[in-house]
Amino acid sequence: MPVKPSLPRSAGARLAVAAAGLLGLSALLYLAAFLYAGTQVPRGTTVSGVDIGGMSPKSAAAKLDRDLGERSRRPMTLRAGSRSATLDPRQAGLSLDSRATVDAAMRGRHTVPALVESMTGGRDVEPRVRVDRARLDAAVTRLGKIFGRPAREGRVVFEGTTPVAVPPRDGTGVDPSLAAQRVRSAFPSRTEVELPHGPLRPRTTEATVRQAAAGPARTAVSAPIVISAEGERVSVAPAAFAPHLTFRADARGGLQPDFDTGRLVAALGPRLRTLQRPARDATYTVRNGVPRLSPSRDGKRIDLRALDAALPAATTGHRPREVAARLVRPGRGSPPRRRGGWASGRGSARSRRGSPAARPGSGTSRPSPGSWTAASSGPARPSP
Repeated sequence: MPVKPSLPRSAGARLAVAAAGLLGLSALLYLAAFLYAGTQVPRGTTVSGVDIGGMSPKSAAAKLDRDLGERSRRPMTLRAGSRSATLDPRQAGLSLDSRATVDAAMRGRHTVPALVESMTGGRDVEPRVRVDRARLDAAVTRLGKIFGRPAREGRVVFEGTTPVAVPPRDGTGVDPSLAAQRVRSAFPSRTEVELPHGPLRPRTTEATVRQAAAGPARTAVSAPIVISAEGERVSVAPAAFAPHLTFRADARGGLQPDFDTGRLVAALGPRLRTLQRPARDATYTVRNGVPRLSPSRDGKRIDLRALDAALPAATTGHRPREVAARLVRPGRGSPPRRRGGWASGRGSARSRRGSPAARPGSGTSRPSPGSWTAASSGPARPSP
């Protein structure tokens, strides 16, 4: 049987030494690259043209705030067709997050690909941005009033307790969701953004609106809604809540009940105060020559945000149509989308003489200032 020849012992040893030497050289090269990278931002790193390579994270963030931050505060010019609009990024809820940008530049800097990239030219890092979605969406929604006629979703309103179908309507202009995406992608690197302009279609259909008016909307006003809290109950007749109820489009093109809870609570006024508890100051009384202290008491009010979320379910055909209101101390809880109602103050220890009576105060809301100004060849302007 033939025997397979083996390498001489001296040749095998030389091969092992060569392999070990190659492994050691690789380790030394990696260590050298590791030390070269250090704790600084990798060399050659840029953010929208701003070079932050080789700087400490703190210095890099300060440079981004100074150089790119100033650019991020400039107005953005949006164009669609022959019309243009100016957007203030700060009012639209957009701002540069310098620290998060530096963190992204530092992430993975000691991996082999990152070390090689740092030593052969560096890389460009996308700036990280803080986005207030509510403010951005509110800003771009005004695009329809500047660049054309927005599509109108169908809805159901009430005349007295009678459902009235408001059909949807096609529009033309800029899709707000697409505009928000384009603005977000351009900020803060570019201050000019081109937006597509074309027909806009509502999500709802006339048939959907008619069906909602004939079915769920009639069911919603078929019986009273009871609001309860801590053993107290208040029955609200359909004639009282229908003016503050609208069936609006959801994301899938259906219609869902939506209450203007702030106005509903304000309209019900004193009736709902039986469910709430006003604050009471501490008082002193004298009985048989002995002073007695009646301690102060914190007020409680209805949490309007929680009530806003619970009311729509009470308009369905399921029984009972009762909503358990959550009571919170003044200053706690969240306001509804449209604020209203009352909030009582917190009591403090004072003597009866000269002590002001604790009483509820009304809450109001003001719309935020608009963030769009139009400059176009036509007469279209954003509505106030």
